[in-house]
Amino acid sequence: MQGLLLISSGDIARALYEKAVAYFGHVPNQFDYLTLSFQNQDEKALKEKIEELDNGDGVIIMADEIYPEEITKTCLNDNCQLITGINQPMLLNILMERMNEQPLDLGKIVGTGRQGMTVLKMETI
Repeated sequence: MQGLLLISSGDIARALYEKAVAYFGHVPNQFDYLTLSFQNQDEKALKEKIEELDNGDGVIIMADEIYPEEITKTCLNDNCQLITGINQPMLLNILMERMNEQPLDLGKIVGTGRQGMTVLKMETI
């Protein structure tokens, strides 16, 4: 099973992590988050989290945005895939798919994230 790491520059990763734990009632296997501080230790902390979560199948990193080159390069290696623009429907979908222990279709998971975005007007409520 691929590890799953949420990263953000603020509390988004932590909030989504806590929401997922509440939804499932436990911490899913190989799942964690990291709040980036934009200090020199970010790359080191990111590498350590990736190593911690990688059991040989790699790690999917879900980020709230695209980060500076040094962070992005750390995320993009042979064992990692990076998805940006994370939202709750996308996260819950990927966690449920991982529980099935089937190969993940990241295109489908990103599509779930897009479907989770909606524009509401007073007329539609």
